[in-house]
Amino acid sequence: MKISLRLYGLAIIILMVMLIPVYSCHVSNTTESLAPEKIKIVGIVPPNDLDLKDAGNKPAKTFKVKAGKSISWLLNSHDVLSIDSIYRKPGSTGNFLFKTGPSRNGSSQNWDATIDSAAQPDQFEDYNIDWTDKSGVHHTFDPRILVKS
Repeated sequence: MKISLRLYGLAIIILMVMLIPVYSCHVSNTTESLAPEKIKIVGIVPPNDLDLKDAGNKPAKTFKVKAGKSISWLLNSHDVLSIDSIYRKPGSTGNFLFKTGPSRNGSSQNWDATIDSAAQPDQFEDYNIDWTDKSGVHHTFDPRILVKS
């Protein structure tokens, strides 16, 4: 009887040791896939374009993102007073990629959107960002979202 209890206990410990790493990897990948992609607005490129960077600090005027992913535009520049609007560029010949948004995140200067999960690789959408510089002058910048595989 004591041997079977010890074997039972040992079997439970072995299962726990084997399953916990597998579970934590699954949770990590799930959390990672839910995290929004980030477009950082870090400054102004003369004459009046916004300087957009991805999470790796690479230029993001054409931002590549997987279908179904969320995007957050994060204002991180003292030269830009406000992001006033983000919207599909009028007359764009690209696809309609935004499933939701872009919309302002509460009362912040950050914006969020979600790319349609049915979007196909190499589809794109041209969009505008209306913004105000620190002098109060209004501008429009026209970047692009490109779906990657």
